[in-house]
Amino acid sequence: MVIKPEAAKAEDSFSRVKSLRNMNDFALFAKACCSSDLDLVEKLKNNNLTPMKDASTLESQETILRGYVESSSVLEGRIRNAIDLVSPDEEDH
Repeated sequence: MVIKPEAAKAEDSFSRVKSLRNMNDFALFAKACCSSDLDLVEKLKNNNLTPMKDASTLESQETILRGYVESSSVLEGRIRNAIDLVSPDEEDH
């Protein structure tokens, strides 16, 4: 759905910005959770008490979590960009 800025109503723009900000908050929360899990996996992987058979599993989890963290950073940028497009006159994003 594409709406020309000059045709958008203030209520609609507010609703879209609110939804985008909620989505951004969720992306930040997910990134924080994945970052925390990544930190834990890295510490377990480097711990001498972790059995060697689990090291490959930890490496896989580390790669997956690192990808999630990087992807969420990209998503945050795209959401901010969308907010800027929906609310070009707003000073504080």
